[in-house]
Amino acid sequence: RKLLKVVKDEELPINDEDWDSVKELREQIMDELDIKEEEDDVPF
Repeated sequence: RKLLKVVKDEELPINDEDWDSVKELREQIMDELDIKEEEDDVPF
C-alpha cells in the first residue's frame, strides 16, 4: 500500500503551488457545501 502511494506520487508530481491551489479549491467547496447544508436545513 505504501509502495502504491510512492508510485502514484512519482507519476503525478505536485509542487507546492499546485498543492496550495488544490487546498484552496477544497476549502471553497467545503464552504459552499456548508452554506448549502445550512440553506437546506430540514427540522426533524
